[in-house]
Amino acid sequence: MGPASRRRPSKSPDASAKVAVPLTIHFPKSELPQRPLPVAGGVPLARGLVRQVEDLSIWKQGTEKVPANLRPSATWPDGSVKWVFCQFLATPGRAMC
Repeated sequence: MGPASRRRPSKSPDASAKVAVPLTIHFPKSELPQRPLPVAGGVPLARGLVRQVEDLSIWKQGTEKVPANLRPSATWPDGSVKWVFCQFLATPGRAMC
């Protein structure tokens, strides 16, 4: 997973602005599960992009909110979230954090 953004914002982002970070989970084609499987991992965020993890969520195909445990695992010097650790269940497809 790559950084959400490599450039630094020139000013603090609007709190109401929405930013999508696509996450793709690859399952081996020969072993596609018929049920959701646990997924856990970290997602890097640009400085100043997110102030609190409560502003984040996981979405399946961008239309269905997925129950998830999200917690900050590192912060930037300005206090914004640098890395968020995500835990959720996923089936083959795409989710966004």
